[in-house]
Amino acid sequence: MGKVIRKIREVKKKERKNHELSIAKYPSISEVTEGVVVDLVHERGRGAPLAHIKFNNETYSMLATEGLFTGQKVFIGDNAPIQNGNITKLKNVPEGVSVHSIEYEYTDGGCVAMTGGCFSLVVNHKRESNETVLKLPSGIKKTFGGESRCVIGLVSGGGIKEKPLLKASVAYYKAKAHGTKFPRVRCVAMNPVDHKWGGGNHQHIGRPSTISKKAPYAQQIGLVGARRTGYRAGNKK
Repeated sequence: MGKVIRKIREVKKKERKNHELSIAKYPSISEVTEGVVVDLVHERGRGAPLAHIKFNNETYSMLATEGLFTGQKVFIGDNAPIQNGNITKLKNVPEGVSVHSIEYEYTDGGCVAMTGGCFSLVVNHKRESNETVLKLPSGIKKTFGGESRCVIGLVSGGGIKEKPLLKASVAYYKAKAHGTKFPRVRCVAMNPVDHKWGGGNHQHIGRPSTISKKAPYAQQIGLVGARRTGYRAGNKK
């Protein structure tokens, strides 16, 4: 009787419907509107907390800005004041101010710098072309349209990766929240019935680690369709 290897089990697990994160976007409101922070909540699988903000008798879920508190008044609009947590256009933000949840296109609700503790810096404005240059969390500088909106401040929940796990059970539940597995057994440490790299008097693969991408899916283990293997020698050109 055959054995269902780990690769196939993971595929069957992904076919089941897992927990889906809620949409953390701010609404499309052009006029300056006052909102109130109703609640700050934690969502499973997300590092940064969410803020439930009420605009025009409707509640929206957004990424919480550092320093936001329940009952705080938040303004949204094309000409909203430059204060922590407010939503306004990039062309109105002074140089050197931290922003997050930046839009690629106007009214898309924010796509850039949305991880816990992340922010982008406004470098300068190009008034003649109505563009704004931002320094992204990766360090590169990118140009956005001045009409795109952003949230003033930085995303809360920073430093979550600096906290030590201390014990294995914390790592187990952390992986479970993200739909992964911990601990993960090495393939060469398994028995031959569990994996094709298992078994032997020494823990070694015993065969090439490359496999054709035309092979059956269950056999695609290791370096699938590799053009080359090993370290690169010489200078990069």
